Amino acid sequence: MTRNGIISQKSIATGLALLLLCITLLTGMPGIETVHAASTTIEAEQLDVTVSVGRSNTDIADSLSSGGYLNTTNLNGVDKYVEYKVPVASPGSYTIDLLVRKMKTTGAFQLSIDGVNQGNPVDSYASSTSYETFHLENVTFATAGDKMFRLTIVGKNAAATNYNTGLDAIVLTLIPPISQNFETGTISDLTNPSGANHWTLSGNPNDGSSIITDSSKANSKVLRIFRTNGGTTNLTWHATDTSAKLALDNTVSGKAEVSFNIRQTANGGRKVTRIVDSSGHVAATLYFNNKFGEDINKVYLNRNESYNDSQNAEVNVGVLVPSSYTSNQWIKTTFELDYGAKTYDVTIRDTLTNAVIDQQTDIDFYDPNASNVSAVEFGMYAASYGSMFADDIYVASLGTGGVPSADITTSEVLRLTLQGGQNDQYGQYQPAIPYMDDPIQSNQDLLDENAAEPQYIHNSVVYDNYGGIRTGGTIDTPGGYFRTKMVDGKLWLVTPDGNRYFYKAMTTAMPYSYVPISKTDNIPATWNTAGELKPAYVTEGNLDRYSPVIANYIRRYGETNWESQWYTNTYNRLKSWGFNAIGDWSARSVMKFQTLAPGMPYVRTIRLGDSPVPKIGSSMPQQIPDPFDPLLPQWIKNVIDGYIAENPGQVTDPNLIAYVVGNEMLIDGWADSKPYLVIADILSAPAARLAKQDMVDWLKNRYNDNFTAFNAEWQIANVASFDDVLNTRIYGFDPDIKSATAKGDMKAYIQRFANQLFGVVTDAIKDKDPNHMIWGSRFVVWPEDFVVESAAQYFDVLAFDMYSYSTYRDRFDHFRNLIEATHPDVGFIISEFGMEDMSLPFYITATTYNDMRLFAPLETKEKLGATYAGFVESLADAPYFVGFSYFKYYPTDGMQTSLIQVSDRFDPEIVNPVKNANNRLEAIHDGSITSIAPTVFPAGVLTGLGKVQARIPYDIPASGVYDKIYHGAGLFFPED
Repeated sequence: MTRNGIISQKSIATGLALLLLCITLLTGMPGIETVHAASTTIEAEQLDVTVSVGRSNTDIADSLSSGGYLNTTNLNGVDKYVEYKVPVASPGSYTIDLLVRKMKTTGAFQLSIDGVNQGNPVDSYASSTSYETFHLENVTFATAGDKMFRLTIVGKNAAATNYNTGLDAIVLTLIPPISQNFETGTISDLTNPSGANHWTLSGNPNDGSSIITDSSKANSKVLRIFRTNGGTTNLTWHATDTSAKLALDNTVSGKAEVSFNIRQTANGGRKVTRIVDSSGHVAATLYFNNKFGEDINKVYLNRNESYNDSQNAEVNVGVLVPSSYTSNQWIKTTFELDYGAKTYDVTIRDTLTNAVIDQQTDIDFYDPNASNVSAVEFGMYAASYGSMFADDIYVASLGTGGVPSADITTSEVLRLTLQGGQNDQYGQYQPAIPYMDDPIQSNQDLLDENAAEPQYIHNSVVYDNYGGIRTGGTIDTPGGYFRTKMVDGKLWLVTPDGNRYFYKAMTTAMPYSYVPISKTDNIPATWNTAGELKPAYVTEGNLDRYSPVIANYIRRYGETNWESQWYTNTYNRLKSWGFNAIGDWSARSVMKFQTLAPGMPYVRTIRLGDSPVPKIGSSMPQQIPDPFDPLLPQWIKNVIDGYIAENPGQVTDPNLIAYVVGNEMLIDGWADSKPYLVIADILSAPAARLAKQDMVDWLKNRYNDNFTAFNAEWQIANVASFDDVLNTRIYGFDPDIKSATAKGDMKAYIQRFANQLFGVVTDAIKDKDPNHMIWGSRFVVWPEDFVVESAAQYFDVLAFDMYSYSTYRDRFDHFRNLIEATHPDVGFIISEFGMEDMSLPFYITATTYNDMRLFAPLETKEKLGATYAGFVESLADAPYFVGFSYFKYYPTDGMQTSLIQVSDRFDPEIVNPVKNANNRLEAIHDGSITSIAPTVFPAGVLTGLGKVQARIPYDIPASGVYDKIYHGAGLFFPED
């Protein structure tokens, strides 16, 4: 993403005027494609919001705000931030307006977008509440999709009392690219200053510019610049009497494309085009040379020539097009300019055949001071005469993308893959194909892979039918269902055959991994035209989706057999690599593994945040259903009924291991830093919310109905009774600054809340299925101790999600010590973990290419395999861990922790260490193997992490200690 300009302050009246202007269609000048300044107002309270760990945000009502509400934060210090996920509908250049509420408590912030600072810091302090618009010019997005707008506190006004922010709305106004032809209008129309972009033309009665008909072009109206007399002989740009300049109202910086069709007559010397910035600096020139018979019919590219010097001062002029070029031939010239590197590429094509006449790359700017595209000029050198003709002029931003050159580094390839480009039909990112060891080049390559698929041969002497270990004999009476059991100081899962079982699951084991159709070449554009590839397309929801996995299987096995072969191959892969279960997020595939493949044990996920029950936790990534609402248990029963409808024998299915409840619900808030956030969310709820009614009643009883005593500790403003607390939506409550007594109350109530939630959920599941285990609740590490103690009363296994290189055994040892005496058979699993090989650009397949989250990133394929081994062997070495789920099988939605490429290929450098480690885990867990793989970290500090969505570009320094690990959802680990 690139930028040009600074944030400027405007009054609210100006801001409202701007909004009206943004939705007005700008009058385009004749011949320029109709220009629409497409404006979108995005309310802050409707966006996904993340704040610094330990801080909070709240939506509050205000009749002066644009939508009746705004989003405010309590950031409370420098370097704290609030980040908004802002949808951008289409790539291009935009003006951006932030509608900000200024208050006594608001600080000074720096806006950044996707990690790039925009303009100057903004002081949002005001002595009395007011609204103001902060304006930013010409921000360019290379791709559509979600962009992360971050307000980082950099200080505050001396009169300000805090470091908060108040954001009302964000207004995005698209500045479309310029596309100019001359089919309508006259010279006077062109120079109309009311046009969105306009021409400056110069001339005299004998010389100048005009629009003429040219029969050599299909769209026959073109711009002619002509001069009757060459005049003086020096090389000065002849701008005063013969030139035409397209001046852009909005400059384009970063990376830009400028193209035009042009031809010249076979006489009169040099006709020139120039790309000029807003200060007059020239980035590139191109000229046709017919001067005095020298270099007839050649096109030149100027390098480092001073315009005002004599001819003898001209240096480093490169001949671009050979003498085979013909005068009067229309050619299309395309410049791709990089204003950061101060270089450009140029391509010249024959417009009739589209053949490349010549191409040059990495040319130094004519003037290295050039900083943007402000104008495209056509004209003569002073000693030249005759005519030149121009048409089809186009100027647009390229964002920060591009095609890598031959000597680009791996990390640079990755950076480019995040910022644009197209996949091929096989799911491979095309600019990265030259860097792949063995890319798919044809359907035959796919067919050749059929014979190489792993074939799993079940060893019934070593393993039972569920993947349990027969070695050492049974540890429990055969029969029944999966359960836990302590044996010789080690917790195990037990299979229905009574054998030891260490859960080694793969999540998202499904073929439904999609890339955008719009970012994929050489495939049918729609389902209707897809023929046998129709199963690779979707027919509802977002239709811009294509599954290279399914398409490649159809190419390999045909439309009829692709699905059964996918399940057979995937079963054989997973079993051969040492996995023994289908993990979470595989709902669409679970039963097909049982019917189209030999079958594998599996879990069923119940994601409570999907329930229609009113939620608690508006400030949290995963909201929690109100556990006091009677709709919750009925909804859970309905979910299980749906599973039973799919598998009528599920309640007695021995392959079902457990129901896994929840997904990263922060019952205790932002653990380790703000454990009482749920209290603030309950207070802001309406009186009808049953959890709020329960909490108020509980507080009344706790304080013996003494509101004065209660509020002496809680200090809630503008309430005079418990009824007021119930009936008032209390915003801005900050638990962190309350008394120790109040915090004790909060802790006790959260434990009550957790007990209610876990109890209701498990009772509802057991009512429908009393046979199978219940695991919960996929905690984001680290939950508070009292939440772990509560969960152990209800769940058979405690599940934790963590993305890191280390297992942090000391923390899990602590959790185990909390519950060992009272619940010795409750084991632990890691329900999600994963690592990313950042050297694999062809894994980058997210819908939004520049919207990537980094989850334990590593430099190489080999290091990913080694890190996986160190992680899972450390788990197996812990006596209370009973397994894990790896996240995930294919890359999707901007997460690249997969073991398989989106084309369905896998790398031996990754899967071989995975297989070797998986096959050692049972022996490590029972103590037969005592030497385990070490924990592996990246070589140095990976910068840019610690956000909800960490961004490329990143750097891996040659040395350094990686001592901070971050969860992809933005939670800090203990070191922080």
